[in-house]
Amino acid sequence: LYFSFKHLILLFIIIFSLIYILSYENLRVKCSKFLYKFRYPLILVLFLICVIFEIHGSSIAQLSLFNVDSHNSLLGISRVIRSDEFNVNTVMAFSQYHNGFSYFSSILRATPTDMFLLYGQPVWNLVGIFRPFHWGYLFLTPGKGLSFFWVGRLLALVLISFEMGMFLTKKNKTLSLAYASLLTFSPLVQWWFSVNGLVEMLIFGQLAILLINYYMNTISYKKRLLCTLGLIISIGAFLLAVYPAWEVPLAYIFLTLSIAVFLLNKKSFKYSKKDLILGLLFITILGLSMFYIFLKSHQTIISLLNTSYPGLRNYVGGGNFLYAFDYISSLFYSIIPQSFNVQVNNFSFVISFFPLSIILYIIVTFVQKQRDIILNSLMVIYVFLGSYYLFSWPAIIGKVTLLGKSTDFRLLVILSFLDLLILIRSMGLLKHINFNIFKSKIFSKFNGLNSYLDSGSNQKKDDVSLNYSFSGWNILFKNKLSLVLGFLMVGIILFISIWGSNFHYNMFMIVILMIIFGFSFFFILNSGENKKAQTGFLVCILIISFTGGALVNPIESGVDVYFNQAPIQEVSHIVQNDPNATWIVEGHGIYIDELIPVGAHTLNSVNTYPNLKAWSSLDSNNKNRSVYNRYAHVPTFLTKDNTSFNLIQADVFSLSLNVNDLKKLNVSYVFTKNDLSGLNSDNVTFNKIYDYEGFKIYHIIYPKS
Repeated sequence: LYFSFKHLILLFIIIFSLIYILSYENLRVKCSKFLYKFRYPLILVLFLICVIFEIHGSSIAQLSLFNVDSHNSLLGISRVIRSDEFNVNTVMAFSQYHNGFSYFSSILRATPTDMFLLYGQPVWNLVGIFRPFHWGYLFLTPGKGLSFFWVGRLLALVLISFEMGMFLTKKNKTLSLAYASLLTFSPLVQWWFSVNGLVEMLIFGQLAILLINYYMNTISYKKRLLCTLGLIISIGAFLLAVYPAWEVPLAYIFLTLSIAVFLLNKKSFKYSKKDLILGLLFITILGLSMFYIFLKSHQTIISLLNTSYPGLRNYVGGGNFLYAFDYISSLFYSIIPQSFNVQVNNFSFVISFFPLSIILYIIVTFVQKQRDIILNSLMVIYVFLGSYYLFSWPAIIGKVTLLGKSTDFRLLVILSFLDLLILIRSMGLLKHINFNIFKSKIFSKFNGLNSYLDSGSNQKKDDVSLNYSFSGWNILFKNKLSLVLGFLMVGIILFISIWGSNFHYNMFMIVILMIIFGFSFFFILNSGENKKAQTGFLVCILIISFTGGALVNPIESGVDVYFNQAPIQEVSHIVQNDPNATWIVEGHGIYIDELIPVGAHTLNSVNTYPNLKAWSSLDSNNKNRSVYNRYAHVPTFLTKDNTSFNLIQADVFSLSLNVNDLKKLNVSYVFTKNDLSGLNSDNVTFNKIYDYEGFKIYHIIYPKS
């Protein structure tokens, strides 16, 4: 499913080369110095190469009307479960090529639709500065624009996460790279890579923290001006992600970190009247930009806030604590058959090794008695958000804190990101843990076990301090108690996950998880002032990141798999001759948004907010308003029976449309796999104008009044 033989061989060569480099200190140091010194130009060169060759990770091959399995990705497979990516976000971006990248477009929903605010798309407008990863669409072809969007965000997240790791770990490159890999290639990020603005939130939220820290540590006002402009874009971009379920808890995290950074630097921060001017500049530009967007999109905002879904959502807290351990199973979501229909929407975590983050925090803060503003601030917000997840609260709390706009699973996965921040900061501060002391206290009554754990040590029995030199791997692995503790914790986590989740493990999975996570926990416990353990941790992270995240999305080149299809080219030809006609996609077996990339004004394409004018024209008494007043996908079926609306799930309702109501909606064309000739009536005639391997286009003829 995932590799040809040559890909597999190449993959093994890369993996073993990385392990070889990491295993030899001199080679590792030389390579790391080179990569670190030239990281920005290297990232830029890689980005340009990928854009030139139109490399991206979209599952756009799923839009193939024929045998999608016959399409070969460069690596990996396209996934039907990622429909919000290929059938919503990507096709919406392509549709903008047919309206001059306007702020409002009638291609989506066949009525003027806000394309900037919700599911933000590329637009020719000054406020497009807050969406820099869309700029490629404005100047490049769809394939290169998609590559610019996809690869640009991936590389930016890697780079900014690495710099964030350098800040959190006080410039520990090994741990910083581990952090960047864990976050960028986490199941959460990769399964949701192209939708709901998650990547943008993480990029610009972290960038804002780094800019605040840099601003307070430089005395150059030219650099402070650049930091101010960067903060304007970062905060504006974060706000315009417009997905409160993730945005609100992430905002709490980044706001807390901002305050902590300020407190960390306030004593050394030198300021003058020029900083007041920069502050006014920041407030003015950001404020005017947001006000302009509000004026342009206020009807969109009002419509969204008054929807049945998601506008009326008010999550009052409460969730299953056992789900916090399910991050361990997400390692396999990318490599099990799609037919298993894994609920990745709910269980895509940042792999954070919970509860080790809390254990290390306790050790650093209370055992080693380090008082760290960043770490303590992270723990404060962790307690706040964790309490909201664990317990139910009065509805007013959810409204006041805005956490009511989240959900239990959305909040839980953000907590896993917060876990990772605490873990990495703790590892950066951690000093050597003297496990011999614990060993003496815990196992003093179990002489046999204590003797076994002491085997290999050259210390005298009455020497309670373990004085390792940490000069090699052999000495590291002599610390048997930490090895036992690591595997014991993983065994407990696995037991809880097996008992409390819906994921079905087999023995092979259990063994693999025990080995990979057991050694990961072992290396984490020994990472204090130990470069060997930190390197071992990085090796484990690279394996986890590859399987858990890097295999989620395919590696593709170009978009011809969609645009070269004969039926799509025919629709494009019709649109050129009749550009303002209204279409519907009818029946099963076709993605509803299949036609909007070629500019077809599709009435039942995804309703990013409800098309009340159209749907209420079919529902004179507003009996079904709660059904269609929502963000929704709208599968449509033509019938001679009465028109009816049926709610399928929170974001899907089906429309059974009486053919005589087509005129009310001003529909001109129908794209379908069904034979519609039997639905002709005195009021409507279906004239078949195209038929290719079962895919038909009908032109609707209404009698002249």
